[in-house]
Amino acid sequence: MSKENPSLDSMVVWTLSPTPTGSKLLLEHRGFKGIKNYLSYFIMNMGWKKIGDRIAILIKKLTS
Repeated sequence: MSKENPSLDSMVVWTLSPTPTGSKLLLEHRGFKGIKNYLSYFIMNMGWKKIGDRIAILIKKLTS
C-alpha cells in the first residue's frame, strides 16, 4: 500500500434501531482485506472505540 496505489477500500455503515428502552446505534467498518490492511484496521478500530465513548458521554449529558 502506498500513496500512489492505495489498497484500502473500506465502508462505514451506521445503523440506528429502536429498542424497548430507546435506541441502539451500530457502527460497522468493513473492507479490510489481507494482511497489509491489518495495521489500518487496528488503528481505526481503536479510534472508533474512542468515538463511541465520546458519543456515550454526549448522550448522557443530553439526557440527564
